[in-house]
Formats: sequence, structure tokens, C-alpha cells
Amino acid sequence: METSAGGVGFADDHRIDVTPGKSQAERLPELGKTIYDLSDEDSGAPHDVVEEAAADAETVEADIESLKRKSAVYEPSTGEHRATKRLREVSIDE
Repeated sequence: METSAGGVGFADDHRIDVTPGKSQAERLPELGKTIYDLSDEDSGAPHDVVEEAAADAETVEADIESLKRKSAVYEPSTGEHRATKRLREVSIDE
């Protein structure tokens, strides 16, 4: 195989997956439900467990912050998250 410079090269077998991921409007309700499901009456969902359970680990930090800004989740103590009643009321597309 020749390269554009006229030398001998090799084929690059690395492929990049360009399948679009889920939109934020799809991720936020799922993340909110995950936080709700992992919380109990006594404590919130541990952050590391939420990260592991999240469908999109690359965006989980930004998504949690977005839910906090919408008052859909809060952090009762460092490293824990808990869903609020507002989670059901918040328009995720805001």
C-alpha cells in the first residue's frame, strides 16, 4: 500500500464508533430514576454507585449537576445524591 507521500504504509484498522449517544433529554430522566432507585429512607445514593449504574459514564458528572440546577436531585451529604419530588415535575428539556 502506498501513502500519499509515495512511501510504503499500512492500513489503519482502528475504527471510531460514530453512533450518536443518547441526548441529555434521554439521559437525565434515566439518571434521576437511578438515583431514586439507589436511595433509601436513611441515605442517598452513593456517588460511586451512581457512576457505575449510569448508562453514560462519560457525562454522569455534568448530568448530575444539571439535575441539581433543576432542583431534581440534591446532595444530602458529600458523595451522596437523593432525588426530590421535583424530579417528576421538572421538564428535562429546559
